[in-house]
Amino acid sequence: MEDIARVLLVDLAGGQALGIAAGLESSGIRVRSETSVHRLGHSLDAVRLVVVAHRSDDGSVDGVRSALREACPGLSTIFFPLSSRPSTAALLEMAGRIESELRLSGNTDLVALNFRPTRHMGAMIGTSRPMRELYSAIGSVAPTSVSVLIHGESGTGKELAAQAIHSNSSRRDGPFVRVNCAALPASLLESELFGHQRGAFTGATHDRPGRFESANHGTLFLDEIDSAEAALQGKLLRVIEQKEFERLGDNRTRRADVRIIAATNADLPAMARRGSFRADLFYRLASVELSLPPLRARGDDLVLLAAEGVRRLNREVGRSVTTIRRQALDRLMTHRWPGNVRELNNVLCRSLLASDGRAIEPENLPVVLGSSCAYEATDPTSPVHGLREAISSLVAAAPDDLYRRVIDETEKELIGLVLREHDGNIRRASQVLGIARNTLKERIRRFDLLRGEA
Repeated sequence: MEDIARVLLVDLAGGQALGIAAGLESSGIRVRSETSVHRLGHSLDAVRLVVVAHRSDDGSVDGVRSALREACPGLSTIFFPLSSRPSTAALLEMAGRIESELRLSGNTDLVALNFRPTRHMGAMIGTSRPMRELYSAIGSVAPTSVSVLIHGESGTGKELAAQAIHSNSSRRDGPFVRVNCAALPASLLESELFGHQRGAFTGATHDRPGRFESANHGTLFLDEIDSAEAALQGKLLRVIEQKEFERLGDNRTRRADVRIIAATNADLPAMARRGSFRADLFYRLASVELSLPPLRARGDDLVLLAAEGVRRLNREVGRSVTTIRRQALDRLMTHRWPGNVRELNNVLCRSLLASDGRAIEPENLPVVLGSSCAYEATDPTSPVHGLREAISSLVAAAPDDLYRRVIDETEKELIGLVLREHDGNIRRASQVLGIARNTLKERIRRFDLLRGEA
């Protein structure tokens, strides 16, 4: 390893700064770690920077400062207080300060974002309690053969969770096949899943196996399962229960040994109660249910995801960004992230492209995350302010069904607000909204509002 720079890390915080040392070493920065200033008998000629990590309530800091002045005269020194359980954000700030100091001394190759999570499963990253609980649940269900239903908002990583289940199962050497049930009309989706024979329909010029056959001895991931129409739901139930099916246009019964993992961001139990989704299929799919936490509930995981996202995007877009400035990170941490990790990656990509240096600055962030855009300068108590903010966040998330999501979310929030204001009185709410009572009742059923009162 090339000796790019040498950092003396004096860890008086009970090992809490070890992750920083590992990050520096992985970036090519030679680090010497000590747990006491009384052990500095070795030559310090190669050292360019001294970093002291200490507990916030450590009363011996002044003595340490004096000892370092005597042992390391003229060397730049950073004292960094840490709590007993420092957050990832605090450790990243520490790495950023080390980076800045090394830049001033001409050592500019430190990758402050080379701070890797200690807990992950497959491609999922996170150390927060909700993610640790998710990892534990996946570890328990993966070795079994039961069907799994994954719930989660758009952009939370439902496919990554499905891949983690597959990778930790006895089927890991078999295929992992993904189907987005919302991406195709019902007639084409049936052919996609079960295959077809030549002549089964116009354009069927040759035999074609379906995804169930392709996933034999592996895992079939059915994303947005709530989009499947009633007729297809019945066929899915049959193949789950009996493991047999027919291609379109063929009477021959085929078998497939496939584990089913389904995912949705809809309320399937409510859909089953309304009759828009088969209850028996729901129960078969939901032998085990997993809920993915939204990004806003994952705390400092955002810092880890941002660091990993920047490293990946650097390769993809040809940038060399090495850090996120504290002010920019603060704005990322306070955003609500309705589009979750997908929205975060979109924001990071736009920020990298806007950056002309090695850091993401606050001004590089999209205006929807800042306070400088025109509509955010208006009265923040205005209902229009909040509505514009929510729509802008959805735009930043760039979902495939943006128009439908904006309309549905706006209509659901509006109807829910008016119903709450009028204590669930449908007649009065319909008058205020200016729509027919039957129309309002249909929307209440559709959005699962006022359960049992519609």
